[in-house]
Amino acid sequence: MTPRFRSRIDAEFVLIGVGAPISLGLVLIANGVLDDAARYWPLLPLLAATAGFVWVLNSTSYSFQGGTLLVRCGPCRWRIPLEQIFAVQETDSVRSAPAMSMDRLEIRFADDGRMLVSPRDKAAFLAELRRQAPQLANHRHSFHAGA
Repeated sequence: MTPRFRSRIDAEFVLIGVGAPISLGLVLIANGVLDDAARYWPLLPLLAATAGFVWVLNSTSYSFQGGTLLVRCGPCRWRIPLEQIFAVQETDSVRSAPAMSMDRLEIRFADDGRMLVSPRDKAAFLAELRRQAPQLANHRHSFHAGA
């Protein structure tokens, strides 16, 4: 069984995804907008958004299973066949991705597939990826960071 690599989590992601809805709810309460029990219903979407974001933060991970790279993020799952991966490089792309940090790796696969990941232990992730997908060692566009 190969290890599961959890996503690195930047404080900015936590501040935006958790802090913003909670702050909005506190502002509504402090300003008397929610002055009786019936008016607390608007807080439910804020609580649901916060809970969903916490789920995404805690579940985002990357693992290798049965010849695939399995990427998990909340309710979403992606399976990338290891034999289709042809390059890995560092990126600072701001594209939406199952990566909770801006310290990202871009995995290129198939014809034009791209997946952004942000493993907490980047060196160990790259070492395991090289072990599982040995074709990366021979490809001229493959990136070897840190390890």
